[in-house]
Amino acid sequence: MEYPILIILAVLGIGTVLAVLPVALTTLAEHREPKSLLCPETALPAAVQVDAGRATRGALFGRMRLAVQSCSRWPERRGCAQGCLSPLVGATLPPDTSIVGGPAASG
Repeated sequence: MEYPILIILAVLGIGTVLAVLPVALTTLAEHREPKSLLCPETALPAAVQVDAGRATRGALFGRMRLAVQSCSRWPERRGCAQGCLSPLVGATLPPDTSIVGGPAASG
């Protein structure tokens, strides 16, 4: 073996891909399609598209950050607190999980 560092780097690279790929694909699949959620401001159903790219990047780093990409209630409710995402966050995520633009979100 002339280049053991290449073998080490290859093993590390493959291991990283095998660890990251399932998380990324699962998160993308969960948030790819629009969801029918209850708007807490109007108490009416709304078709909400979650920003799947942002959710995936957050999941890869252990901090799920959800944001609405589009909503059937926009443009009249565009600046809302995005409270409709609360059911998607769930109780299984770490306590520092926040919804972008929501009351618990921090700068």
